Amino acid sequence: MRKILIVGAGQAGLTLARGLQLHGGYDVTLINGKTSNEVRMGTPRITQFSLPRALQTEQRLDLDRWSGFAPRIVGLRQPVQEPAAITGTFPAHRFGIAVDARVKLADWLEMFEDKGGKVVINGVTIDTLDYFTRMYDLIVIATGGGELGALFDTDGERFSGAHQRVVTQVFVRGLAPSPAGMSYADVISSPIGRIIIAPIQTEEIDTLVHSITVLDKPGGVLDGGHLADSGGGHRGPDPQSIAAWIRSTLQTYAPETAGRMTDIEPVKGSGLVTTSVPVVRKPVSHLPSGGAVLGIGDVVMSTDPISGQGWNVSTMSAQIYLERILAHGDQPFDAAWMQETFDAYYEAEGRHSATLSAALDGIWEGGEPPAFFQAIIGAAIQNEKVAEAYAHGLDDPSTYGWFFSEQAAMEFLARHQ
Repeated sequence: MRKILIVGAGQAGLTLARGLQLHGGYDVTLINGKTSNEVRMGTPRITQFSLPRALQTEQRLDLDRWSGFAPRIVGLRQPVQEPAAITGTFPAHRFGIAVDARVKLADWLEMFEDKGGKVVINGVTIDTLDYFTRMYDLIVIATGGGELGALFDTDGERFSGAHQRVVTQVFVRGLAPSPAGMSYADVISSPIGRIIIAPIQTEEIDTLVHSITVLDKPGGVLDGGHLADSGGGHRGPDPQSIAAWIRSTLQTYAPETAGRMTDIEPVKGSGLVTTSVPVVRKPVSHLPSGGAVLGIGDVVMSTDPISGQGWNVSTMSAQIYLERILAHGDQPFDAAWMQETFDAYYEAEGRHSATLSAALDGIWEGGEPPAFFQAIIGAAIQNEKVAEAYAHGLDDPSTYGWFFSEQAAMEFLARHQ
């Protein structure tokens, strides 16, 4: 039986651990620095989405514990110039969900252990990791914090497509529904920044809660960095202050959206102000003894939160790593295999996510979208098929070839007149 160590209990690490557990034949140990209760009671994380493909992967691995009651997201509404908006749906019978990461990851960690997985709650240093290379056939690093975060060098030849982003976020009750309906996420894109509003499943099972995420480059109009200490000291950002700032700011820049916030009530402990610095890192690190470890998920490729691809990146990387581990049999997991495994993920998934992030970031560089993008927007507002393709591309960016150049866009629109 092959012994595999996974360090870190995030989306990618837990998905891979559960996949190996289900297939059997592997002795899997998961090390995490926090207990499930500490994760559950901890600070919030940037809201991510299990879009249809990622959700289907979770369902195959018996990880979907929420779609039976969580608010479903069947598509997105993107105001371009209020009130004009694209309203695109995912393909028939497919949907996504958003779950508070604290709830999701804590539940997954407990489930992995309940089903016989080995869980060790402890910090890991490079020295202990070096020792573990003599005990395990494969070590996968699924956490980028602390000392382990410095293990993987930046890959100067690959670009995540993303830029530094200040994220200001709060969960609220009482938000008026999207004009498209209760089951839609709203993605407001403008020259001053982005706002993503979506229903999210929290520990309050019977209460409809929305996540409001505001994103901007440092120093921009929607940079909420000044709210980082609004709760006073160790208490972190104050949800009331964040909600009030978002509402007052959007009254000027997105009045239709601000009008939905008249009766909102922020959820206690849901305030988040952080800076995202997306990057691609080299996936293999050599330890002092010469042993190699493999990075996974956003440890080696993080994405710009404006594209909503965070859990896509983590889930699909875990799926591809799982497939390659299973196919590798009893052969050694050497550094060459590790590099090839990441390369397989990057070619199949990562590069498409990077291209999408870069395209979304560059839309407003000239003060207004390029002419071909405006043509796409105009067609999507009027043409259901174009709107569906637009929404589907967020779920599977590899289908978005028509979105990234004027020639491809014009050919696509001509076919869908």
